Amino acid sequence: MLTFSKMELFYLPYLYEGSIHITDKNIIRHLFALRLKKGDSLYFTDGNGNRAFSIITEIKKANVQVQITKIESLAPPEKKIILFVSPLKNPSRFEWLVEKATELNVHSIVPILTKRTEGHLKKIERLKQLIITASLQSQRVFFPEIHNPFDFSKAIQQSNNFLNLIAYCGICEKKVSLPQICLKKKVAIWIGPEGDFTEDEIMVALKNNFIPITLGQQRLRSETAAISALSFVYLHNCTI
Repeated sequence: MLTFSKMELFYLPYLYEGSIHITDKNIIRHLFALRLKKGDSLYFTDGNGNRAFSIITEIKKANVQVQITKIESLAPPEKKIILFVSPLKNPSRFEWLVEKATELNVHSIVPILTKRTEGHLKKIERLKQLIITASLQSQRVFFPEIHNPFDFSKAIQQSNNFLNLIAYCGICEKKVSLPQICLKKKVAIWIGPEGDFTEDEIMVALKNNFIPITLGQQRLRSETAAISALSFVYLHNCTI
């Protein structure tokens, strides 16, 4: 088995053993920025759990070639974190959220449309590119998926097999903090829009066995709430 060191990781959608001519200008610029040279080693991933070990055989501005000598398929992580979150009015803040959620090992991101949702996803391809970049930065070989938006009620139907934790600022019986919860292998975190979930939406969630959670006494921005919850679950999974 390959030893996964701090070697640089790059993205190629298709991997195969043999010689590959690199045409992606971003990869080429990155290779030169890192001052890599002929004979140096690097990894490639397709984002689906496959990781390839390669050697640079030629590196010129007009011609970069690598030789992939071995490909290994890694087992997917047993524990999955799904983030159900309302799009934000400020697109840059939502982009930041997607980037940081990727770094915190989220399995997938599901935008949800609630009664108070004001944001819209107009550049989902840009979000996918941000996910690739953040995954490579974090040396992830399984890239998270970002879905097209779901209506809140339909999204609930997609989460039957998860431990569903819904953050809510309003008054709610039996609201608990994350350290009080025994986390399972599949955890879904639900974060509402800037105006929070409505009481009716919370009632629907409770009827579907959602657990209402608190993230502290301060009222947090939606993206801050999401990262706060994801950070706890991520660190909890790293220590059990």
